[in-house]
Amino acid sequence: MKKVLLVLFTILCLNACGKQTEANVKTDVSQKEDSKLENGKRMLIEQAFNAYITFDTNYLIDLKKVDKANNLDIDRDKIVEEVRLISLEGLKLLKKDNLKQVMDLLDREMEKFYLHPANTVENELSLHSSSIVLYNIFCEKEEFLMKSILLLDHSLTHIEYKHSLTKKWDEKYIVVLTTLTNFYYNLGANEKAISHAERLCKYIEDIGEVNDNEIYYNNLSLLKDLYEESNNKTKADICQRKLDKLN
Repeated sequence: MKKVLLVLFTILCLNACGKQTEANVKTDVSQKEDSKLENGKRMLIEQAFNAYITFDTNYLIDLKKVDKANNLDIDRDKIVEEVRLISLEGLKLLKKDNLKQVMDLLDREMEKFYLHPANTVENELSLHSSSIVLYNIFCEKEEFLMKSILLLDHSLTHIEYKHSLTKKWDEKYIVVLTTLTNFYYNLGANEKAISHAERLCKYIEDIGEVNDNEIYYNNLSLLKDLYEESNNKTKADICQRKLDKLN
């Protein structure tokens, strides 16, 4: 699980373009990779597909019970078989290095994965990360950011729904909020970036993990800069005082 989070943070955050600071240096997403995948990224995509091929059938049993309780007429067995075939096709294309076709397949069939009983927050985020890896190869900067944001917004909604049931935040909450903050910022959607950065910083403050926390420091620094750009000196000064206490 930690390995997945590390890959996610590296792919989703460090590949974003943006303002360079000593604490947070980002590369430009317009710098294209070769059409060949590094082993770590290839493994991420393979694992994402495999999670929907081999899974705990108890998920299916439980989901059918939920469907019945809510009078939902959804053929989960049909969805499981469809997604299995889609995933096998994706793995076949990946093995042949037909990466553009893998990207198109995921874009076209993503909604079916959402209905699969194995669509946990972790599996969904791995699937989204697979698409984002491929967007970074084939899409220009703006398209990369916009398509990635759509997927990550969906992941955030999934995490929020899980929280409404369990009253606990998923460990990927910070990863998703951090990435959305960076992507909105690099897209020039500063109001959205501020909203997500505020939410992230407040969450880290609430759980008492501000010290020696690079994610908190980076987002607080970015939030200060965004407040300054929007001429909100009062809030920028508050951020600066918090940063001074961390130094």
